[in-house]
Amino acid sequence: MNISNIADIIVILILFAGLLWGAKSGLVKMLTRVVYSVASFGASLLLYPIISKFIRNTPIFTLLKEKLITTLGLETAINSYTKQQEVGVINSLNLPDILKSKLLENNNSVIYDLVNADSLVDYIAGFMANMIINLVLVWLLFAIFLILLKIILSGIELIAKLPVINGVNRIGGAIAGVVLSTIIIWICFAVVYIFIAEPAIYNLYGYIESSTLASTLYNNNVLLDLILERLFR
Repeated sequence: MNISNIADIIVILILFAGLLWGAKSGLVKMLTRVVYSVASFGASLLLYPIISKFIRNTPIFTLLKEKLITTLGLETAINSYTKQQEVGVINSLNLPDILKSKLLENNNSVIYDLVNADSLVDYIAGFMANMIINLVLVWLLFAIFLILLKIILSGIELIAKLPVINGVNRIGGAIAGVVLSTIIIWICFAVVYIFIAEPAIYNLYGYIESSTLASTLYNNNVLLDLILERLFR
């Protein structure tokens, strides 16, 4: 079986599991969980740029840049390129097209200052290091806020015990379960980006890109788009 088909099968199984989970839990509980997830992600989006800005001025950021220069095979690159050569270097990287586009879009003096870069190689490593740190922070904060919200708002799930029309509750829960499963898939795909500079992970991206349903969800990842749009805020 083609590995891209396996990617689609995994996605379908996750969505189907979410449908069954939602049907069993009911509409109120599943909507509450969706609200937990959306609110937690929103809160993490607001907070992570502050922490990320602090980390960019620590040795952690420098060490990560050095590691990425090696991982991306840029240790032998020269320090000075023409603009046309810079485009060629970025397009030659084993990275998803969306990241290449972001690298080209942000290749300017303002971003160089933000990532403490003095050359194209340093900029590429700084951009990737900043992205990885931001992604780690987003999902770490997301998990923390999710736990806190669940503790604070756990009483809301008691509403699910009120007498409701069973069929409506189950169908609504199934739909909410598919929505929540989609969010979980988006989270998993976004987490992959933390390690996207690793050749093995990039190969995994290639398999997903050649699939049908998995690639559709991957390329329309609302959560990842929101994070990538806020890399330097």
